[in-house]
Amino acid sequence: PAGFTLTTLELSIVVALVTGALAALRGATTFTWRTPITIPACALIACALVASVAAPEFRANSLRFVGRLTAALLLFTLAANAMSSQRLARQVIATLLGVAALVGAIAVLELAHVPFVLDALKVFRPGFHVVGGQLRATSTMFYPTITSMYLEVAFALGLVWIASSRLAFVALAVTGAGIIATFTRAGL
Repeated sequence: PAGFTLTTLELSIVVALVTGALAALRGATTFTWRTPITIPACALIACALVASVAAPEFRANSLRFVGRLTAALLLFTLAANAMSSQRLARQVIATLLGVAALVGAIAVLELAHVPFVLDALKVFRPGFHVVGGQLRATSTMFYPTITSMYLEVAFALGLVWIASSRLAFVALAVTGAGIIATFTRAGL
């Protein structure tokens, strides 16, 4: 449809869900749908779906939100099944923090108006977000708020590593700088 865009984050989620579904269908590992939040999350999604369908305005936006909630629940279930040990969970968090540090570094370079970074980022979106003359960094994502939310979650999870190494501390600092570069209210 006209105006449809797919961010790298959304594409990554689709790839993860397809990979997880294929692994579950192959029966390579046992897969359980039941987690402590599965039923409440399904109830929330059902309510959101009913409200979206009944919405007199902005129905399409509401339905996209329901799709995002559904993808989040599926991704959570996939992650809950994949992280079968504390060691594996810590490795996943380290990977998230490493990627967040990269996204944060790109956001800081974007905010600094580094020409080759600005040119490269045009691959991910048509323009830049400027409010009151201030560039709001988006890094490789579509909106500053999405970038900030990802970095905030990665930062919070990454705190598990703060005392373990200088590299983790640097990754947290760069991730934090990326959050600030988005100039979002929640991030700030």
